[in-house]
Amino acid sequence: MSAAPSRPRWSWTELGGALAVSLALALLTTFPYVRSRLSTPKDQQYLGFVYNPDEPNVHLSWIRQGSEGAVFFRNEFTSEPHVGRFFNLFMLLLGRLARACHATPYQVWAVARVLAGTLLGLAAYLVLLAGVRGRALRQL
Repeated sequence: MSAAPSRPRWSWTELGGALAVSLALALLTTFPYVRSRLSTPKDQQYLGFVYNPDEPNVHLSWIRQGSEGAVFFRNEFTSEPHVGRFFNLFMLLLGRLARACHATPYQVWAVARVLAGTLLGLAAYLVLLAGVRGRALRQL
């Protein structure tokens, strides 16, 4: 005799709520970037970063290289000698997406930041589902 299949401890509505909260929080993280862009004086150019431009510039250069057809990337922001054989699947996919959509590397990077933040929030909620049985407790 087999046991009846167990009902999931969650509903699609609950996951939709978690997705909405995750998206709202991810969009909230774009506020400093938007505010900085809007407050940039007309005679100056906002480069798109609110702190530590070194690391994002490396990522943007990899996205650009990927959009130009490269599979292996060079770090153009280092004084260390290297042969340029770095592979990053995520940056490669973002580069190909930038080329397909005729978007700038920064536009693709900004959208990917929001999407990754949203997926991180949803993944955290799914982990919470595994450990907390009561829906009321999960929604605190």
